[in-house]
Amino acid sequence: MKTHYIIIIILLFLVVISVISVIDNKEKKEVQSVESVADTLSFQDSVYNYIVSLNIQHAEIVLKQAILESGHFSSKIFKENNNLFGMKVARQRPTTATGEQYKHAKYDSWQMSVVDYALWQTKYCHNLTENEYLEYLQRVYSTNKNYTATLLKVKI
Repeated sequence: MKTHYIIIIILLFLVVISVISVIDNKEKKEVQSVESVADTLSFQDSVYNYIVSLNIQHAEIVLKQAILESGHFSSKIFKENNNLFGMKVARQRPTTATGEQYKHAKYDSWQMSVVDYALWQTKYCHNLTENEYLEYLQRVYSTNKNYTATLLKVKI
């Protein structure tokens, strides 16, 4: 029962921090458009730094997922849906998705996609070792039978 309350508090904290960050960035007009940063290493660094700032576990693996799932930040789902991870719309957990397009979740910003990933990770696979996390991703995240092997080959 205690763990349940802790998870809820963590989820609320992540959402509040993300909303404040997005609002602050919009006010400062520092939010870069997807088109202007999609092919740059600075965008990859921004994604990684945001993953770390949200205390998402296994940050390097998560960055590799973003690179793989978004086709190196060039896929249609990334560009039009701001969806870094190929996430579907959540039905049984809190989500930051604002809708659905191309059978994938749509977000107001790529940052909200990262927050949604944090919510997913907290709900389903929090506190796993790296190997346990990779095994979970292989079983649950992708239909690709070689998902984790492919993921581990992604260069960052």
